[in-house]
Amino acid sequence: MTAILPRQFIEPNVQIFDLAAEANGASYEVRIGLPSTYATGDRSYPLLVMLDADVAFGTVYETMMLNAMWSQAPLERERQPVPEYIVVGISLPDRAEKPFRRNFEYMPGEDGTAAFDLPRRYMERVSQWLGQEIKLGGAPIFQKVLAEEIIPAVEQHYRVSPDGRILLGASAGGSFCCYTLFSRPELFAYYVIVSPGIGSTTIFDLEAAWAESHDDLDAGVYLSAGLDEVGDALMIPSSTIRLAEQLSARRYKSLRLHHMMFPDANHVDTVAPTLARALKTLL
Repeated sequence: MTAILPRQFIEPNVQIFDLAAEANGASYEVRIGLPSTYATGDRSYPLLVMLDADVAFGTVYETMMLNAMWSQAPLERERQPVPEYIVVGISLPDRAEKPFRRNFEYMPGEDGTAAFDLPRRYMERVSQWLGQEIKLGGAPIFQKVLAEEIIPAVEQHYRVSPDGRILLGASAGGSFCCYTLFSRPELFAYYVIVSPGIGSTTIFDLEAAWAESHDDLDAGVYLSAGLDEVGDALMIPSSTIRLAEQLSARRYKSLRLHHMMFPDANHVDTVAPTLARALKTLL
C-alpha cells in the first residue's frame, strides 16, 4: 500500500479576522473570500455579505467564484458576465453554546399576538428540548453593527467598491434580509433571501409600514424556498410566497423582484441554487 502524508488544506484567497462590536459588546468572526484576481491587480470589488458563515461560507464563496469564472468562459460570453465579488461571511463564534443567538441577532422583535400559531408552538418545543429560552429582537442592533462596524472594517483593509452590494441570508438570516430591506434598503443594492424565517406578522407589518410611507423600493430582490419545506412547522414556503405576492402587488417602479420555489428541496438545499440564479438575474 502506498504511504501518504495528509496535510492541512489552506485556501490562499480566504482570510479571517475577529471583531468585538462596540454597539452590543458581542464578538464576531468575519471571513473574507477574495476573488482569484485580487492579488494580481489594483481594482476594487463589490461586497457580497452573507450570514451564518460558520455553516455556509464555503458554499457561498465557491458558488460566487464558479459563476464569475464560468460567465467569462467562451461558451458563456454571449451572456452578461457575472462580476467578481469579495465575499464577507459573518460567523457567530459561540453558536455551540448559544444556539439561539442567531435567532436573536437576525430577527426583529414581536409581541405574543404577532406570532403564527404553528411556528410559535414549534419554537416552544425546541426551547424546552434544549433548555434555553428563545429571544428575538436583536436585528436593529445587529444592523448597526453590520453597517457601522463590520463593513467599515472590511472597507478599511480591502479594496472595496461601494456599488452592487449584496446581502444574502437564509432562515433567520433571511428574516434579517427582510428586516433590512424594509428599514434601510439603501444599505444594499441586492437582497438574496433564502427560506426566510417569517414566523409572525412582523415582517409583513414592516413591509406594510414601508409601503404606507414610500411610493418606491429601489432594490433587487431574489426570494426562494424549497417545496420540501411544505409541512414544516415554520410555514416557510407559504410565508415566502405571501411576501413575494405582497411585494409584487405594490408595483414599485424600482423594485426588481424574482422568486423561485425549488422542487425536491428542503430547508438547507436552496442556498447555492438561489445564489446562482440571483447572480444571473439581478446583476
